[in-house]
Amino acid sequence: MDPKSKVYWTKALFGVALGIICPSLGLYGPNGWIGLVLGFVVLVIVHYLTIYVYKLNVREMGGQGRIAINGILPYLALWIMIWTLLNTLFFV
Repeated sequence: MDPKSKVYWTKALFGVALGIICPSLGLYGPNGWIGLVLGFVVLVIVHYLTIYVYKLNVREMGGQGRIAINGILPYLALWIMIWTLLNTLFFV
């Protein structure tokens, strides 16, 4: 698997995991802001984690910006969709 695919799928899997974790922690209603902050903090951590774990050459990948953008949409979409779905199923 090429490095771009690894970054993409790693962020997607973390999006799914966080989508399950947020409702498990009871992050809905007034506590929803904590979930949003948690989501963006995890995104930054995953960004640097993928660079470190996969030993990516930042120059070959097109720079920090390219690595950050790669996989951000599936992360955000899966995180928000699963969080919303589980909140709707269990708390409404």
